[in-house]
Amino acid sequence: MGFDLGILLYASVTPNDMSDGSWTTLNLAANHNATVSGLWQYNGSDPSESQTTSYTGLTATGPNTAMVCYDYLSNGWSGPSGTDGKYDAIFCATINTTH
Repeated sequence: MGFDLGILLYASVTPNDMSDGSWTTLNLAANHNATVSGLWQYNGSDPSESQTTSYTGLTATGPNTAMVCYDYLSNGWSGPSGTDGKYDAIFCATINTTH
């Protein structure tokens, strides 16, 4: 079964209230493609399972900051080397929040 997984981060200033409309979505793959050149770019803003597991790691680094890490796969779950490069990689980005 093939489908686009994407790499998404959801955030809210009131996370205990699911109905208040404060939730926002950050597309990590689109942000990644806007900041990383050529070889390491995903095929679009919703990469498939051949380019990411869509698993992320997230940790708070301060009162209004966090670090999120995600993967880039060159050959799906089969390991490198593949159609999308010679290496698998982990990328991390700093997330800053304001409210």
